[in-house]
Amino acid sequence: MKYPYKQKGNGLGRNDRNIDNQNIKDIESDIKELLQRVENLILNASTGEIQANDARLDALGILHKTLKVRLDYESTKVIDIARLEENSIPSSKLRTTSQADRIGLQNLNDEVLQAMAGNTPINSIPADNSVTNPKYAPSSITNDKLSEDIKTKGYPFVSTANVPKVMRDAVLEMKMYNGDQSKQYCMPVLRRNIAASGNLWNISIYEWVNGAFGTKICEFNKSNYVPTSNKEVIRLSSLSSSNIFVDLTIDWSKVPDGTDLSSKDYTLTGLHPLVYIGRTEWNSVIDSKVNTAIDDQVKIKRYPFQKDSSPSSVLKNSIIDLKLFNADDSKQYVLAVARKDFSTGTAILKIYEWTGTTFGANVCQLDKSVGYIPVTTKEKVILSPTVTGTKIRAEITIDWSQIPDGTDLSSMGYDKTGLHPLVYIGRKDDASTSGISLPAMADLTDIGNPPSTSVISNSSTLDMTNGNVSAISVTFTNQNVKFNIFEFPGSTVSSAKYVFCIIRTSSGATKEKHIKEYKEGTQMYRFVTSRVYNLKEDVQVIFGYCDGNFITVKQTNLPLASSTTDQNLIGSVIKYLAPDSNIDVEPINAGNVNWKSTNYNLKYLDYGTMNFLPTQPSGSPSDVVTNQFDMILPPKIYLPSNKELWLYHSSASENEHIRKKKPVDINVSSKSPDGLTVYTDTLTTYYDRTILKGNKSHDVTFDFRDWSKSSQTSKRFDTVASKKVSILSKVVTPGKIFNTLMVGDSYLDIQWGDGVFNHMKAFAASDGNTINFKGTRTSYGNLGEARASWAESTFRTRYVPMSQRVDVNGDPTSANMSSPFVFSSDDTVANAKFDFAQYLSVNAITSIDNIVFFLGMNGGDGSGINTMIANIKATLPNVNIFVCMIPPAEEWRLNMDSIARQNDRITRNKNYISLFQNRESTDRVYLIPTHANFHRTASLNNNQTNLYQFSDINNGTETLVTDHHPNNLGAKGIAYLIYCYLCYAN
Repeated sequence: MKYPYKQKGNGLGRNDRNIDNQNIKDIESDIKELLQRVENLILNASTGEIQANDARLDALGILHKTLKVRLDYESTKVIDIARLEENSIPSSKLRTTSQADRIGLQNLNDEVLQAMAGNTPINSIPADNSVTNPKYAPSSITNDKLSEDIKTKGYPFVSTANVPKVMRDAVLEMKMYNGDQSKQYCMPVLRRNIAASGNLWNISIYEWVNGAFGTKICEFNKSNYVPTSNKEVIRLSSLSSSNIFVDLTIDWSKVPDGTDLSSKDYTLTGLHPLVYIGRTEWNSVIDSKVNTAIDDQVKIKRYPFQKDSSPSSVLKNSIIDLKLFNADDSKQYVLAVARKDFSTGTAILKIYEWTGTTFGANVCQLDKSVGYIPVTTKEKVILSPTVTGTKIRAEITIDWSQIPDGTDLSSMGYDKTGLHPLVYIGRKDDASTSGISLPAMADLTDIGNPPSTSVISNSSTLDMTNGNVSAISVTFTNQNVKFNIFEFPGSTVSSAKYVFCIIRTSSGATKEKHIKEYKEGTQMYRFVTSRVYNLKEDVQVIFGYCDGNFITVKQTNLPLASSTTDQNLIGSVIKYLAPDSNIDVEPINAGNVNWKSTNYNLKYLDYGTMNFLPTQPSGSPSDVVTNQFDMILPPKIYLPSNKELWLYHSSASENEHIRKKKPVDINVSSKSPDGLTVYTDTLTTYYDRTILKGNKSHDVTFDFRDWSKSSQTSKRFDTVASKKVSILSKVVTPGKIFNTLMVGDSYLDIQWGDGVFNHMKAFAASDGNTINFKGTRTSYGNLGEARASWAESTFRTRYVPMSQRVDVNGDPTSANMSSPFVFSSDDTVANAKFDFAQYLSVNAITSIDNIVFFLGMNGGDGSGINTMIANIKATLPNVNIFVCMIPPAEEWRLNMDSIARQNDRITRNKNYISLFQNRESTDRVYLIPTHANFHRTASLNNNQTNLYQFSDINNGTETLVTDHHPNNLGAKGIAYLIYCYLCYAN
């Protein structure tokens, strides 16, 4: 034996390693030696000794100490079966190896045999909660076995109604708002695409009075309607003073074309009261026995109101989630005010403290009387603190589609909208729920010492009088100076968790926010903006320190001057954020005209001298960035079943120039709309493009995958961003006529190759369809309203008196060409206005089914186009309107900053999406991704440029773009996608 083994010290030197190695060898040697000894003992034992040892175990499995003890025990004791204790013989000891040894039917008494035959019940009453779902056969529970409450869940008709099969299959759910529970209603009309009535789609709800139809209270009535999907929610608008309206979930695939159901009375389509009396409390829709078994906290999860309140159905359906931060859990709060009217941009939500009998202080609010535009139909909104010294703020996830325009709910007391304590005792320091919009671009790092231009700088070091201030605002004079970096010096702020920088422009809207982790000792905090700003935008910068709840902190002296005037700032506009204020609140005027300077640097660093790195140098805090990449596409793309979209990643991907420098690829996958089936025949992906097919409806997901961790076998990549888009397919029959008005700039007005107009007509002709172009101006033989170099504001506002204007087919660059849509009652510019109705009347234009806007960069941010759409819809409410997204910038163009130009287009297209997405079913406005199938080199005018100095030896060339206008390939791609949307919508 080698034991005991050598001891080693605490070091990790060569001698210690040698001792470890030797000990392992010695342990192995000792184990082998011990095993050999055991083996020798067995081999040397006699056969008799081994058998005697085995014989110590008797037939009952009892192991005796010796063979003699067993023999003595068995010779003096006879096993008496009658004396065996109950259950003393385990089943494992029964002999069951053959059929003869097993218990047979002859051993069972008659009662057991009768039970097995089913002639007598084994247990006639199952125990409570003993019958489980798997015991029921599919479809074995019939309608008459269901309680009335369960029958009507999602099924709106009364149980006695003999509902026509089409209605029964198609109507999935119904919600009736403001229904009178003392009355009866029915749904007598369901029509789909009735050709004799102008391709009418119609659903109507009537009151049922004394066995006869009463007033028609609401209806869905549209001609040439195009559903957004087979299953969708449609609004039946109110037709009476009762203000009753209905949200109906319907499966159109169950309603054949030509379905014409009418005069279906209450006995056939009577509506159950549960669909229109709404829930006054949870118990009205939950069986009382089930309800009592649910914990109170479980009942109100995601339902923010206390259980004894009775909020309006509008609020119950629209408030998806509510969180109230920093609330005092000894107090009560109430959502007292809710107003919405998106026609004027109104969105107001206010939370008040409730004193027990009346309203207390207004603690937080969203207060936008004009100009509010939701990001999506369902979004998270922030209610900022309104009381100095309080940190109470709220986050509400809201579905704006459930709140009708014109809703004005106010003075709602605790009995109506009292908030449950669970919504306001939550997290107090969670940056992930702050609602902060983070920049979509990584910080920029200088390479070496690049040539940067310090645009504006001030180095005043005097202290501000108010020592508690930790965040200030500065507004710069309107001048032609650009910047993309903002810096301010660090201070020691013990209670700070973050530093921040907010940039606003003349509109007052926040353009971007940056949040950095506060680090003591940081000499300069640097924020790189997501785009280049120009001080002509009336730039305001708010910066400073805040805690984990994004509330400004106290006891900090920001370096502010008390005398020297800074000519770069507008006079008297140094403002500050009061301590304990949310960083989103409006700054307070400092009240001292001498506070005009502070330490800051505005810099412009040219993209050509910058490098994008995944991490910052040591000691330089990084921006908190969530998704650096995104696929800029509308949420829905419409394709006829025989068409496809060639999507170029470089054209639609945000920050593509960064992605290509990193180990980040784009993975594209397709699933069925319900997410249950993976499709392999709906797309083809290459390294630079994805071909999306319209052969069937499907959801496409673009995943940006970072492979920088690929060396770790447990995790090969991180999905750093993801975008899901729905592809909606439709079979289009030939023989259609598309009466179309095209409004555009030089992309349409000038014949690039064969020209957009001609390509559209060729596509239509090949499918057996016809396009009739409408308008007053002729562009290479096609009527329309295209004007080279015209912006949306030119179409919307330019008026030239009759005596001065040039002909409509003249030079569009002339300042004397008047907009065809602008008219003046007295032929003066002062009284001119956009009037689409007069445009149709004056020019005798009729039968317009489609209007296409293609204005490229001349479309601005889309708001002007939206204004024109509102005027057009007042005249032609059922016209299809198509807004084309802005084509991408060139990828390579001599002496041009292609990256900055593409970033500008991406920013504008994101604004287009926020303005025009998801409006297909409400006002027939479609957003066409004409940027996605537009190649950034091949689709633009280009030529070949020599790659090498000595072309006589090597005459290799590369393609460089020479102009931002399309060539024939680009014009055909634009025409193709517009034509696809015309086919789908008509």
